[in-house]
This record gives sequence, structure tokens and C-alpha cells, in this order.
Amino acid sequence: TSALNEPSCILPSQVPRYLNFASHVLIDCFTVYGTQLLEPFSNRRFGLSNFFIIDPLFTLPLLIWIAAAVIRKQPAGTAPKGVVAASSMWIAGYVAFSFAAQAIASQRFGKELADQGITPTRSLVAPTPFNTLVWRGIFETDDAFRIGYWSVTDSEEPLVFKKVEDSRHLLTPYLEDRGIACAIWFSENFLLVEPSPEGGFLLNDLRFAEFWPDDTDGMPRTFFSWQVVPEAMEGGPVFRQVRSSRPSLSRFAEAFEARLRGDRNAFLP
Repeated sequence: TSALNEPSCILPSQVPRYLNFASHVLIDCFTVYGTQLLEPFSNRRFGLSNFFIIDPLFTLPLLIWIAAAVIRKQPAGTAPKGVVAASSMWIAGYVAFSFAAQAIASQRFGKELADQGITPTRSLVAPTPFNTLVWRGIFETDDAFRIGYWSVTDSEEPLVFKKVEDSRHLLTPYLEDRGIACAIWFSENFLLVEPSPEGGFLLNDLRFAEFWPDDTDGMPRTFFSWQVVPEAMEGGPVFRQVRSSRPSLSRFAEAFEARLRGDRNAFLP
């Protein structure tokens, strides 16, 4: 019965709570993964790609904000004004910095590709994991993907691009298969395709930072990989995530430091 007596409109005291929910959705738009703002009317994802899906420098001020409210036992929806002001300024400044760095990285990638005679049909520029200092560009051409990195500490020396062959044509007979269609939709068709020894295909989502294991014949792996056997194939259907060959955080940290120091090949094989 109490639910029947609840007001049907949003009270002023409830505004911070709803803004909190809304901000969570909008923050997801900063990532390369994006979010489906128009659900249930459209499953299109919106992503600005100025943040990695996990960024401690963005999350830390929010945690300090929450910790300050908990320690001081503040009422719900409030926090110490000094902490709020400092955290808000840091977050706003960090977001602005990420967009500025992304714009400079995109401009630098575009210049380098033009100098090398490469004309991409599609591109994606996003930060490497956990930071906004080193940026990764993936550029689709008619027959391959080119992957390169730019750092905010870079000089004017030419950038290095790794060419990865595009084998998405192998999926053409199976585009109506649900597993294949899901992988294409999720990855926005930034897919690295390889025949799988277990049948079907190994699909890697190239939107996220790649790493180069020693046992893959020079082919990269990513955070999102699947083994997909279409229904039309013998032994299908199968759709499962592949969890082998995970990257080492220590090796990433070494590559990150080397890239900031100017090593153009730090993240490449």
C-alpha cells in the first residue's frame, strides 16, 4: 500500500540520485565499448573512445569522494564541499585532457598514414589500457588492418604501423549465422578472423589493445576472443570465449614505460 502513496514525479530531493544513474550511462559513452543509449528502440552503441574501459585516474577521485562521505557519515546525496569541488575539477580536467590528447593522436596518425601512402577506409583511435598518455590507432584498408601507437611524449619521428592481414572474407558464407552475427555486432566488425583447429573460426575483437603471444605464428590476440562454429558447419553450432594466452601486466607496464620513452616498437612484435 505504501507504493500506491508514492508520488509519480521526481522530487527535488531525488534529483541527485537520478543524475547519478544518468552519469553512469553517459560515462560508458566515453569508452570504446560504448553503451546502447536508445534501448529498447535501437541496439546501436554510442562510444567516444576517449577512455579505456578501466581508467584508475578517472575512478580514483570518485572513490575519494565516496570515502570522504562514508568516513564523515554524510547524509545520502551529500559530501564535504572541498572534496566535491576538488574531485569535480579533476574529473572535468581529465575528461578535457583525454579529448585533447585523442584529437592530437588522430591528427598525428592521419599525417603519418598520408606520408606512408596509406588511405584507411575506417579508423578507431583509443587509449591503451588504464591511461590516456599512450594512444592506439587501428586503421582498416581494403586488405588489412594497420595498428600503430602514439604517445604524448613523442617527438616528430615517424610512427610505426603493424600490418595485420584481413581475413573477414572467410565469414561471408556464414553471415546469417547467429554466432557470427553477434561477434560482428559486438566488435563493430573490427574482427581478426582465423580458421580454428577445433573447427569454425577464431575471432578477435581488435578494438581493444592487442598482445602478441609466442605461440600464435605472429598473429595478435585481444581481450575479447571467441571460437565460433557456425550452424552450417559440421559439428556446429559452438560459441565460446577463448581465455588462453592472457597478457602479462608486468610486460604491459614495461612496454608502457618504453613507449613513453620513445620506443616506437614497444607495443608491437
